[in-house]
Parts: sequence; structure tokens; C-alpha cells
Amino acid sequence: MAEVARRSQWKPGAPGPRMGAASPVGDAMNDSPVAKVSLAGLARQVRDELFSLDRGFGWTLATLYRDPGEAIRAYVDRRDARATPPVRYAVLALAITALSMALFRLLGRERAPDTPPTDDALLVLVGRPELVLVLALIPALALALLALFRRERIEPGEAGVVASYAVAQAIMTLAFTALLLAPFQLTTPVYAGAGTATFCTYVIYAIARYFGARWSTWLRAVLASALAIVLAGSLMLASRLLIEAAQ
Repeated sequence: MAEVARRSQWKPGAPGPRMGAASPVGDAMNDSPVAKVSLAGLARQVRDELFSLDRGFGWTLATLYRDPGEAIRAYVDRRDARATPPVRYAVLALAITALSMALFRLLGRERAPDTPPTDDALLVLVGRPELVLVLALIPALALALLALFRRERIEPGEAGVVASYAVAQAIMTLAFTALLLAPFQLTTPVYAGAGTATFCTYVIYAIARYFGARWSTWLRAVLASALAIVLAGSLMLASRLLIEAAQ
């Protein structure tokens, strides 16, 4: 109010208020101490990010199952604040997958005599080199989308977002499926087949929902998932050969 009154008393010829002059109110706000982050506040942030169903990881996880096309478009088109960004989501998915696979190994220790060691039976898609594989699957699927969906004028960044969300969700779904099957003491081919089918089914579903559920989209989604697996598998095989050669 004092500032308004001072401006109302200004007379022609007198120097007016200087632009950019510091405001007493602004100075008071800038000088106010910032509260330190407490342990309870940090716990609330983790809870809101991981377990909230109206935003963050929980919302993204649920929406990617309910309608992956809408979940991905929420980030691509609107940068929806509720959606966890794709790179962060992929990192969280990888951490959850690693924990799930560790639990899978524990559950699979008591196995039938004719079953190979559990560490060597962790599917074609998630096993000991899961980090290399997940990191390879995302760019492999993005390249496949760029090659097969040129008609939709997909941009490289958009392809990366779609691939990140689809692969992260598919890998977690694969890990959850492995946990469900672990008590049954199945053999390596069964785990591999179930894992591959689970991964491909979700990736195809996510791509088709994002680009539109037409028969041509479903066909190209199948080809994209197959191409991504071939590319990522080749990279994983090459990395294994390099490690063995170095040893």
C-alpha cells in the first residue's frame, strides 16, 4: 500500500519509480529461511513417488497396464505432471526387476535334480546380464519403431519415450511372472518361453494402443518387438563374447 501511495503522489518532472528497484516485500520473502528437508519429508516424497495412485510411479504403473497409449501420450503430448518421466521410470523398473530376480533365485534354490541351476535359467530376456539387456532393448525397440512407423512421422525422441515405457513395463511384468512361476520348479525352456511370451505380448499391446489398434498397427508392433529382441540379443551375445575373450 505504501508503494501505491507513493506512486499516486508523483508529480510531473519528479523522478518516478526506478524499474528493477528492489521491493521490500520481495526482499522479505527472499530473506526468509528455507526449511531443511527432514527424514519424514523425504519419506513422504518416496511414498508419493512410488505408491501414490494419482501421480508418480504408482499412477504411471497402473495407467500403463490399463491404457498404455493414454499413459505414454500423457507424457509425449502434455508432459503430464502425474506421469513419471520415461528415463526415471526405466531406472525404477530396472531396480524392481533386479530385486524380483534376486527373490526368484532364492525361491528357486530347491529345484528338481534334472533342472539346471536357477542362475542359468533366468529366461532369455532377464538373467545375469539383465542390465545390459534392458539397456539394449530400449534403443533396439526405438530403432524398430523408427523403421516401421515412418508413416506416422514418429520422431526419434518420441520413439525413445515409447520404447522406454514399453520395455520398462514389459520387463517388470516378466519379473512378476517369473516370481509367480518360481514355486513350480519349472525347467529352463519353460521359463524362457513364458518370459519371451510375456515380454512380447505387453510390448505389442503398448505399441498398438499408442499408434491405434488397426490390423496394420498390430502387425508392425509384432515385427517391432521381434526386431528389438533380435537386436538386443545380438548385442548381449556380443558383450558375452567380449567378456569371455577378455578373460
